[in-house]
Amino acid sequence: MRTAQLTAALFLLACTGRNPSEIVPLGATPDAVTDSAIEEDVLDAGPTLDDVAPPAPQADADDDGIPDDRDNCPYDDNPDQANLDEDANGGDACDPCPARGGDAESHSDIDRDGFPFCARDCDDADPAVGPYADEVCDGRDNDCDSQVDEDEQGDVLRRQCYDRLTDRSSIGTCRRGVETCGDGEWSECIGAVYPEPEIPDGLDNDCDGETDEPAEAR
Repeated sequence: MRTAQLTAALFLLACTGRNPSEIVPLGATPDAVTDSAIEEDVLDAGPTLDDVAPPAPQADADDDGIPDDRDNCPYDDNPDQANLDEDANGGDACDPCPARGGDAESHSDIDRDGFPFCARDCDDADPAVGPYADEVCDGRDNDCDSQVDEDEQGDVLRRQCYDRLTDRSSIGTCRRGVETCGDGEWSECIGAVYPEPEIPDGLDNDCDGETDEPAEAR
């Protein structure tokens, strides 16, 4: 009988890895299980739910419900993650050219004028050049419309002129002239009328606000 019990104990040890002294002997009641065996069973059960730490919250800077590591515009609210041009320059909410695909360089704003190359900035190294810049007479395409030195109607740039220190162009016969842009430079002032000696003709020739006044009154 004892031989049979010993054989059974060794068999259980091989199968369970338990110390034979912790195995309930054949014919013994459950009360015979030692406290140490019970404690070991609890330890062998592995971690409980209380032992498992909850997952750390994922960063979401724009609070749009999309974690930053998966958000194509992590600082702009865009829960739909729309990306019309399907490029790698962010979603529509933060892509400066959402309808024009391109590489990162084409979407960067080097001169920081608010318009990258993809937004029709034809010289992204010069903040004075861009789609909303004013065209000036310098031989360059300042407003990036593929024309040089032109006005809003597409005609060559012109401007009024009056080559005198004192502007009397609105007095008497005096009038402003016009300069025309050519090869990036302004022409001489054409058509301007400047003060002339007063003559008896009913006009204010010297542009002083008086007409046909005698010379001694001037």
